[in-house]
Amino acid sequence: MLSTNIMNKGGVLNLRIEYASESSLDLLRPLWLCLHRHHQTIAPNLRPYVDDDASWTARRAELETLVVTPELRGQGIGALLLDRVESELDRLGIKDMIVGALPTNTDVLDLYRRRGFEPTWLVMTRFASRGKGDGPQHSSDATRPER
Repeated sequence: MLSTNIMNKGGVLNLRIEYASESSLDLLRPLWLCLHRHHQTIAPNLRPYVDDDASWTARRAELETLVVTPELRGQGIGALLLDRVESELDRLGIKDMIVGALPTNTDVLDLYRRRGFEPTWLVMTRFASRGKGDGPQHSSDATRPER
């Protein structure tokens, strides 16, 4: 695990990056290759695909979310955090990254687009704790602005 502090004009920010061991990742190789072959079939728009060995050995990073507290937004802190993550990935030789965001979070989506990210995945969720009417009822509702 790597922890670091980032200074900005508003104070000190903390960033924590956690790693899985390479040996634990290697247990997933057969499943990854199955998924890789499936993607070649169902998502030809993501071509050019690499061969199986290159697909497995080309490590990717997945950033689940990037959060800046509301009172500090709009000051470039998200960009600083993303700079730090990308710097660490460069140090590790990791060139590919997947990042998640809610479809209504236009500010962070704009940041990611400026940094070269483009939509390639759709993540769907089901939360058992939500009752009827507590969340999007149709897939198209997820991209509508909240009222």
